[in-house]
Amino acid sequence: MASNATAILIIVLLSVLGFAAIALLTLGVRGRWRRCEPRCATCGQMVGRHEVVDAKRCPECGHDLASIGGVRFFERRLRPLLIVLGLVLFVLALAAPAAAAIVIRQSSVPRKFTQRPTSELLDLLHGPPSSDRTWMLVELAQRAQPMAAGVGANGPGARTPLTRADFERLLDLVESLKASDPLLFDPQLATLLALANDQRLLTGERMRRIADAWFPTNQVVSMRPIVRRGTTLTLAGRGHDVPGALPIECHAWIQAPAIDGAPIRPIGAPIDEASWIPLGSSTLLPVTAEPGSHRLAARLRRELHFAGHASRGNRPPSPGAAPNTGTGVLFADEATIEIPFEVIAEHAPSFLPLESPPSMRSAVRSACRVGEVAIDHTSNPAV
Repeated sequence: MASNATAILIIVLLSVLGFAAIALLTLGVRGRWRRCEPRCATCGQMVGRHEVVDAKRCPECGHDLASIGGVRFFERRLRPLLIVLGLVLFVLALAAPAAAAIVIRQSSVPRKFTQRPTSELLDLLHGPPSSDRTWMLVELAQRAQPMAAGVGANGPGARTPLTRADFERLLDLVESLKASDPLLFDPQLATLLALANDQRLLTGERMRRIADAWFPTNQVVSMRPIVRRGTTLTLAGRGHDVPGALPIECHAWIQAPAIDGAPIRPIGAPIDEASWIPLGSSTLLPVTAEPGSHRLAARLRRELHFAGHASRGNRPPSPGAAPNTGTGVLFADEATIEIPFEVIAEHAPSFLPLESPPSMRSAVRSACRVGEVAIDHTSNPAV
């Protein structure tokens, strides 16, 4: 009833604006009387006073200027301000049917789904894409709230809280999503996932599979090692967020403990083995290896969590420490990776193609990839 009253109020308001627009347009086009030079009342030709007295006829059309009303001393001029205001109000008035249709649709669609059981809504969500998916997710999010039990529980079509099996079906749906699926961009998914996380349903292998589904090859954590003539390795990385408006973030850090088994330390920043480099920054690492092919052994840690629960500058726990179990963390894993690089001599070219990087282990292999290796021997910074 409230929604229908709102629709009627909008229609009445915009109808009044429409009538006001017509009145303003009429007044603006008719214009206002203003004094002007003597003109022939028939053709508007400007005539001098001596012509009115002497010739008594219009030199253009021959009208008798001496007759009653033969000469006019006032003319109408348009009123541009009223015309502009009238046009603006007229456009608003034309939007009344469209606005009413939108309001009525918004009031009727949720009601259509509140009377359906949860299992039927889940069946529809698992079906072909539909423009009503957002409303189905809104309804499921309301039923998933902890206080949903007992709300309207005594009437026909009453809302019932989501069971564990319902949450499992929702997670099956999320797990099957692709980056091109319109459902991925619906923010209601974050609400449902947060509630599922509160019920400890996003742990173990389930969250690992969801993480892999949400981070295909086009959302990668890439690393570009650049070797500067056998002296310094620049290790840079960048993290990609989930596409669209879904408020999930990926935080990743890299730790490079050794090159060919020898420990390394960033220049000017002595660190221990527990220090991690956040992806998105560059760190200079001394390379003392001889010219030839080498491998950088590193560990990569990835965390998925809801936006706003953690800042991008946070560091992961030290290796061997307890994992981060904050309420915002959905999933965390680590993997050991090896990055091939080449230390070149003076006469070597500036760029050499290297072998393809090895496949990643654990779930990181579907979420990360190692970028190409570029070699630059033009500079030789001091170590």
